[in-house]
Amino acid sequence: MRSFPNPTKGKVNLELRLPKHLEHQIDVYNIRGQKVRTIVMPSVKGKSVYEYDLDLRNMASGLYIIRLKMDNKTVSSKKITVF
Repeated sequence: MRSFPNPTKGKVNLELRLPKHLEHQIDVYNIRGQKVRTIVMPSVKGKSVYEYDLDLRNMASGLYIIRLKMDNKTVSSKKITVF
């Protein structure tokens, strides 16, 4: 999982390279461990690279954790700083 820009002010772009035909979910947590956003995406036939623009403008400044889940397992996490 790649994210840019980091730190960010308003939105962050996530780029995911996944095995083909795999449903996935992205969860965003604040530093207290509270889930603040979820994105669930079904697999797309023949697609292995996904890009998302996460709008973070209405979120407080601070550190957030972005977790990627595939097959009901957490496989990756990334820290994003919002200011």
